[in-house]
Amino acid sequence: SFDPTSLLVHIVTAVLHLLCGLSIDHCAFALSGLRLVLQSRRSSQPGVEDSIPRDIRTVLKDLSLPPVTKTFVCCPKCFCCYVPDSCPERCTNKDTPSSPVCQSLLFK
Repeated sequence: SFDPTSLLVHIVTAVLHLLCGLSIDHCAFALSGLRLVLQSRRSSQPGVEDSIPRDIRTVLKDLSLPPVTKTFVCCPKCFCCYVPDSCPERCTNKDTPSSPVCQSLLFK
């Protein structure tokens, strides 16, 4: 159970990370800034800043939002991505229709 201020900080930073693509480091900066704002205001709820996590991973855990990942094979030259189950030995990407095929090895 969260107090309203802590819940707001959790939701805002989760949105910044998950929907806006803010990095883990930048989320830590945002959380620190929000913590400082809460410390500087003379709140009717002293100590509410102590309920603000320092890391976005804690925020996501607190909100029961586990990360979902997918595995891809990425070409080291052109960064084209392939699903591992149907991945060729060499990259088949073309930057443009008239460009040559990349042909970089996808596995060492």
